Amino acid sequence: MQQENVRTILPQLQQSFDIHKDSAQTFYGIDGVKHILQDMIEEGEDIYSFGIPKELSESLADFTTTFHRNRIKKKIALYQIYNENATERIAFLNKLKYCSVRHLDKKFDVPATTVIYGRKVAIWIFGDVIFSVLITSETMVVAYKKYFDLLWKQAK
Repeated sequence: MQQENVRTILPQLQQSFDIHKDSAQTFYGIDGVKHILQDMIEEGEDIYSFGIPKELSESLADFTTTFHRNRIKKKIALYQIYNENATERIAFLNKLKYCSVRHLDKKFDVPATTVIYGRKVAIWIFGDVIFSVLITSETMVVAYKKYFDLLWKQAK
């Protein structure tokens, strides 16, 4: 009887410890970006991102429409800092519910996007093929959120 109870409880205990482990995953191509965007919706937490080139939204046009529809439905707030050249995209996004978007001067443009949500930090590196890293780590979230807050104060 006791052995059966232990067998029942043990997987639950193990799962609760596994949830808090730090981890990292890598993805190649646009499908990795889509996977991470879907994960953001599933997490259901506010999203903070910076270093976003206007080309990203252009290459994901159909998918981002669905992303924003689902994000708004779940009332997930989105705070984004785009690279300077995305003025039309910024104007569009600022009209959406639960969305606040700014930009930094051109001298701060970078070829990588960083996204912070829940217990995760995603980094998209743009080159011939998009390379994505998804990190699950409370420590990384705290560190990158501080960096985002600093940039947010500088953004227009």
